[in-house]
Amino acid sequence: MGSERGRNSIGRRDFLRGSVATAVGLSVPSATWAGASPPANETKVAHEASAPVPKPLGLRNKLFMPHAVFRELQLGSVHPEGWLRLELTKQANGITGHQPDFCFPFDRRYWDSNERGQDVESRNGGIFWYPWEQMGYWVDGAYRCARLIADSHLHALAMEPIRYTVEHPIDGWFLGPRRLLALPANPTDEDPSRWPQAVFFRALAGAAEGENTPDILAAMCRHYLNDTQCDYQHGPYGPRDRINIESLLWCYAHSGDRRMLDKAQEIWARVPAKDLAEMTADRPSSEHGVTFAEVSKLAALLYLYTGDQAQKEVSLAAMKRVFKYHMLSDGTPSTTEKLHETGALNGHETCDIVEFNLSWGYLLMATGAGDFGDRIERALFNAGMGAIRKDWSGFQYISCPNQVHLGRHSCQPDHKGTAAALYGPNSDHRPEYPFITACCAGNVARMLPTYVQRMWMNAADGGLAAVLYGPSRAAAVVGKKQQAVEIVEETSYPFSEQIRFQIFTEAPLRFPLYLRIPGWCKRPGLMINGKHAHLPEIENGFVMLDRVHADRDVIALYLPMEPGAGHSSDGGIFLERGPLVYSLRPKENWTAIAMPEFEITSPDFPMWAAAAASPWNFALEVDESVPLDKQLKVNQTAMSSDLWSTPPVSLTVAARRVQGWQLVRPKGDDAEWFKTPPLPVDNSKFGTEETVQLVPLGSTHLRLTVFPKCRS
Repeated sequence: MGSERGRNSIGRRDFLRGSVATAVGLSVPSATWAGASPPANETKVAHEASAPVPKPLGLRNKLFMPHAVFRELQLGSVHPEGWLRLELTKQANGITGHQPDFCFPFDRRYWDSNERGQDVESRNGGIFWYPWEQMGYWVDGAYRCARLIADSHLHALAMEPIRYTVEHPIDGWFLGPRRLLALPANPTDEDPSRWPQAVFFRALAGAAEGENTPDILAAMCRHYLNDTQCDYQHGPYGPRDRINIESLLWCYAHSGDRRMLDKAQEIWARVPAKDLAEMTADRPSSEHGVTFAEVSKLAALLYLYTGDQAQKEVSLAAMKRVFKYHMLSDGTPSTTEKLHETGALNGHETCDIVEFNLSWGYLLMATGAGDFGDRIERALFNAGMGAIRKDWSGFQYISCPNQVHLGRHSCQPDHKGTAAALYGPNSDHRPEYPFITACCAGNVARMLPTYVQRMWMNAADGGLAAVLYGPSRAAAVVGKKQQAVEIVEETSYPFSEQIRFQIFTEAPLRFPLYLRIPGWCKRPGLMINGKHAHLPEIENGFVMLDRVHADRDVIALYLPMEPGAGHSSDGGIFLERGPLVYSLRPKENWTAIAMPEFEITSPDFPMWAAAAASPWNFALEVDESVPLDKQLKVNQTAMSSDLWSTPPVSLTVAARRVQGWQLVRPKGDDAEWFKTPPLPVDNSKFGTEETVQLVPLGSTHLRLTVFPKCRS
């Protein structure tokens, strides 16, 4: 850690004199678009369409989320360090950086001159809008990842479709392939409407900020102002084209053109009352998980610009419903396509891990409630990290808290997908269809970059807020005079209980510094410059240090972690400590599976199956009437260079082997494949007591997280 401090301190004065602008892209020259000649019937950046003259992007202005308690910083203001930087580097060197080399649809130039859609001559012929959706996800995540770690190769790959799309608007305004321009008279759930734009335009917004060029902003505004034939009330799996509200509001904030805000409000005003009633009903939902996550955030997003309390309440009610009926042990809702129950065999798409975290981030900005930060961390550290192979050579389309066998057809929660549970560069699933849908393969690229960007936020009173924790550094302007400050956050959190903030400023500077106190932490502590300090009262999950901060001040926050227990709806128990949930990790026997017929694998990036090579069928011997810290041992070892592959913390707890509890062969056309079994029945027999070691769920591939309890 000492070497990191020394490196980060070099040139600090030069940084503070002008580098807050550099950090957010202000000093980066506007990009010059270089591309091929436009195809027939297309024009390069049209001038005749009605579009505003955009303001410079630069630092966030007063139009950006004016009613937010906290506002996310501009892309490039927060930089990852430590394990976060390592994971983003592994991501760039792993599937995110290599999917365009071989993996459908990322190797087919979607958003970059491909007008055909999925290839009819291959196994990938079929519904045509999926590739533009997943490529939009990939570009957004890949660009942000590249920007955060200064990866020039990944940056160039991500910028190609961005440059092409902005340079080649159809009919002078439409951004995207002509195939997506025309809208059907009677749209169905299979019609894309403007959903692909809602996905890809987030990548355009990120690049506009990261490159600091007004060209992209102008193109987006021109597109929306001329798209008068779409009412934005349709789209696949629910009215997903409403999600364009997100980009419309971004365009308004950065251009100052009121028409962008008006259009966003018009789209929301057309939402039928029955849709709002269904979204907020106090009962379990059967809505498509991604659709629910995306649509439920829109009212809170609008509140950030309108101040309409009723809008905020809609989103809060929708999320209250999810928290009440659909949450799994690992922090993400039970969402295998549709929202489901919360038993030991339920799981979630990787898309839902990403999308719910992004929605909770907007609610955090709207409410200032630290609870949403707690939820984001829990979902990322457990479900998110548990859904990726630790070298970033693959991810799971569907992952589960309990998964002790991963083979073809082994996905247990209500899904027959032939590779839905395998770790790989894409997902071959739904064998009833003659094509793949590339589900989550692009969206997983957004998981860590969006977390990093939202770790630090501006506060409405001119302060700075640490809303999500991890090793990082942030540059911002704060206080009444909007002066430059940088804060370096040194920590191994969530594997450690201490977070150290070092402040760098030209001169002593007064501003409020907000630090989130997680709801699970009962005895937080604070030190300032090596001396114990009084911890202010916790309000809405945060403490505020309103003080004069001097250059090189050091603030240390202590977040002691205590063990706790939770329960699944089918009677299982799981153990947690701080933001981490703990799992039994059996030894793994891996098998590489090539899928050339689906055009999603390569020799270096196959699909990976895994079988347990050690016992996993344990029940916990715990008495919940006795404090858990008296029944288990917390083991801590030296910090490694790769914390998620070799976690430095584990739990030792008493357990008994459950006799007869073993893998199952389900009935049906996939009966030859083993699956993870449900929890055993109450009259099971148990072996003698022994101890087992549990590790953080996010460091596992095979795992048992939800245990039966010994009843003997």
